[in-house]
Amino acid sequence: MNNALLIACIVLLTVVVTLVLVLIIVILFTVRNLVKEARELMKKIQCEVEKFENIASKTGRFINLFRPSIIKLIIPLLGGLFGFIFSKKRK
Repeated sequence: MNNALLIACIVLLTVVVTLVLVLIIVILFTVRNLVKEARELMKKIQCEVEKFENIASKTGRFINLFRPSIIKLIIPLLGGLFGFIFSKKRK
């Protein structure tokens, strides 16, 4: 009876250890796949960020090209608008 109990404990312990090892392997492969997907997603995000930065830099350069002429155009318009408003109030 004592030998049968010892054999049953050894078999049970072997099964438990095997199940734990299988569980650890499954968890490791799952984490590995998640890390791969995260890396791919980060690459896609980085590409989108680079596209956005490229568009933003082009837009900034475009605005900088016309900024002095826009200011030269807006100042007389504002002066004319204020002159028109204040000339109406004086009369």
